[in-house]
Amino acid sequence: MSELGNYLDGRTLLTKPLIRSGYFVNASIPCLAVVLIAIYLVLTYHRVMTAYFVVVLCIYVGLHSFYQWWRSIRYLNRVRELRMNASEDQKTNGTQMDLALRVATGGIVDLLFFGSGMTVCSLVLVWALLRHLTGTH
Repeated sequence: MSELGNYLDGRTLLTKPLIRSGYFVNASIPCLAVVLIAIYLVLTYHRVMTAYFVVVLCIYVGLHSFYQWWRSIRYLNRVRELRMNASEDQKTNGTQMDLALRVATGGIVDLLFFGSGMTVCSLVLVWALLRHLTGTH
């Protein structure tokens, strides 16, 4: 197995800084969107929501999105350390270690993107429900 096929190539994430990687930046956008949508919903509909709902929306959804993003950075840094500590033979393209680290890196970024993306979809549904309940169409 020396080919990854169409799988996300984590090689660029392993060699460049995270902020310069298009994959990581694109995966981070939904995390930022979750935080911004949660803040918008709380500021706009705080009179309609119960205190419990505001706490859940702010703490659980908003902070959890930031925490998930931060953990993905930590995991990616651990994978990068593994690559840096590997011998030169293991770092060459196509070796088992290289493929495993690239798959792990791609998996972390995919989980960050799709997890945050689904949270954005859920918050948009909550926003639509709140608009319907308050009559502000």
